[in-house]
Amino acid sequence: MPTSLISRNVAVIGAGASGLVAARELRREGHKVVVFERENQIGGTWVYDPRVEPDPLSLDPNRLIIHSSLYSSLRTNLPREVMGFRDYPFIAKTDKTRDPRRYPGHREVLFYLQDFAREFEIEDMVRFETEVVYVGLVEGSKKWKVRSKKKRGDNDVEVASDFRFFDEIYDSVVVCSGHFTEPRVAEIPGISSWPGKQMHSHNYRVPEPFQDQVCVILIGSAASAVDISREIAHFAKEVHVASRSVADETYQEQPGYDNMRLHSAIECVRDDGSVVFQNGRVVLADIILHCTGYKYHFPFLETNGIVTVDDNHVGPLYKHVFPPVLAPWISFVGLPWKFEYSNWLALSAGVKGLKSGESKCIMLISKGCKLVGSGSAVPTLQVSNDDLAKIVDTNDEWISVRTGIRNRRVLTGKDSLISLAAEAASKALQMAEVEPDDVDLVLMCTSTPEDLFGSAPQIQKALGCKRNPLAYDITAACSGFILGLVSAACHIRGGGFQNVLVVGADSLSRYVDWTDRGTCILFGDAAGAVLVQACDSEDDGLFSFDLHSDGDGQRHLKATIKENEVDHALESNGSVLGFPPWHTSYSCIQMNGKEVFRFAVRCVPQSVESALEKAGLTGSSIDWLLLHQANQRILDAVATRLEVPPERVISNLVNYGNTSAASIPLALDEAVRSGKVKPGHTIATAGFGAGLTWGSAIIRWG
Repeated sequence: MPTSLISRNVAVIGAGASGLVAARELRREGHKVVVFERENQIGGTWVYDPRVEPDPLSLDPNRLIIHSSLYSSLRTNLPREVMGFRDYPFIAKTDKTRDPRRYPGHREVLFYLQDFAREFEIEDMVRFETEVVYVGLVEGSKKWKVRSKKKRGDNDVEVASDFRFFDEIYDSVVVCSGHFTEPRVAEIPGISSWPGKQMHSHNYRVPEPFQDQVCVILIGSAASAVDISREIAHFAKEVHVASRSVADETYQEQPGYDNMRLHSAIECVRDDGSVVFQNGRVVLADIILHCTGYKYHFPFLETNGIVTVDDNHVGPLYKHVFPPVLAPWISFVGLPWKFEYSNWLALSAGVKGLKSGESKCIMLISKGCKLVGSGSAVPTLQVSNDDLAKIVDTNDEWISVRTGIRNRRVLTGKDSLISLAAEAASKALQMAEVEPDDVDLVLMCTSTPEDLFGSAPQIQKALGCKRNPLAYDITAACSGFILGLVSAACHIRGGGFQNVLVVGADSLSRYVDWTDRGTCILFGDAAGAVLVQACDSEDDGLFSFDLHSDGDGQRHLKATIKENEVDHALESNGSVLGFPPWHTSYSCIQMNGKEVFRFAVRCVPQSVESALEKAGLTGSSIDWLLLHQANQRILDAVATRLEVPPERVISNLVNYGNTSAASIPLALDEAVRSGKVKPGHTIATAGFGAGLTWGSAIIRWG
């Protein structure tokens, strides 16, 4: 957007994080900004109010609305480093009144926002205790009528005569009103006749009111459910957590709490006070506490149906911000649950329009993705360390001590990598109970395609996908599966795909120099696959990722193109073509093992730590560490750096060797099918290899 030549009058609704930074950017562009804030201070959702609403479920439209949803003990689930604005970092202060922790309490976030407002003199633009009750287009123009109300006194009982109303006209409106006030409540069969008490976490502040309650049930699996269940467990006799993101048969005691159990979702409730879970368990409960999130809610906004809220999706919106038909005169900031999008929000002031039309109508996608099926396949031919000792100067002990490998599987001339990949993909579909015709996308992660132009379409063909879904290859060596997983998530979150098959398959044995003791002992062939499926955002199973490459490191691990003999059939044409026609192929794998080891133990832990930090987790809070199966010494070194005990490291290296892009899904599938990895388990996974490429992802299985 060019620098504004015309100063616009802009109304910003809300003085939380989004509203503050939007107001600052708009003023920087030379616009006249008024920020409407219904509370008596800035901070939005970070303003703690100990009061709760009289309706514990917050369903009564005539209730006194308490806008705060904070509970007293709430701490951030992200480190302060990623919560601050880019040009105003969230730095720990030494003042005794401040909270220096990396994951501070809610009061520290409020202080940070207040510091930000003071630093940039934003409070001068704010009208406190002024609530917007209507925003609508002025007939025959692109301007907006904004009606607001300001209370005359301090009476908690709202009477119309207690308010003064103001009507004003603005050129543009920026909606920054947040999304933590209007609760979503779970639909439970039989709830209308259930005699117990229900409440929403919106009205939870402290655990003491649950003292001596016999049985409390919480619904949900996100941060608030985790925090609140742990608090209540110190007061109530029994706590049961119901989650739809775990398998139907789930029934687990929660670590550290002998009175708390994790269940699958609630099947129904009965008029005798009992609650029936999908796992078949039945308990008598006093309270059901809904930790089920919030709805987007704009009761003041009238756009004649141009902007709607449908199934908690706001749209149509371009870039999650601008309604194409009304852009740039109205915009929404902060919808995607982050502090982003605001440093360029001055577009809403209106010096440059956006093209309307379906191509720009991108709805806000509140989709998540989850891993719902896995499969794997390996060749029948097994090559042991003793077999290799017959062709190179080595022995079983030397190989196993240095690598952890004892066997590997190798494709023979009769075998096909495509058939292995298709077998693994088919098993993943069967586990997920998804038909091939329901697959929307196939991603083949491989560095050894059986066709120069890609192998993924052949997997689609082998599976019998009659709808001809998109299929393409991803080449990133041993990091390929991680990149494929992240790519699948991006496709799903973009709104166009429901079921994405991510297949990792490689046959590096075809590129091994079987006279080179340094490489022929390492590699095997295999295929692994997972089905990634769209889900509600609250059930999202890809928490974070971290991806990198370094072309300078290519010299340490490579299989480069080489020229072979001249094609004598075409040699006579060389003078005409201006170059001698050569056949080309790839060299055998060349590796500097020491440098690759140094690279892996340096970069992989950093990447995993970065992904964990983005997810608000630590190494001690994950269930499993699943690394590319390259070398047992690398696995041990990375686990030690991350302080993950050996019993929580998944490894099948001993049986298959380094299978490149197949190694992670192969190990995951074995762990799932053996019962080691269970639905709801959190896994830190990382790939690393040629390129050099490396990356990590924090995922939840099931």
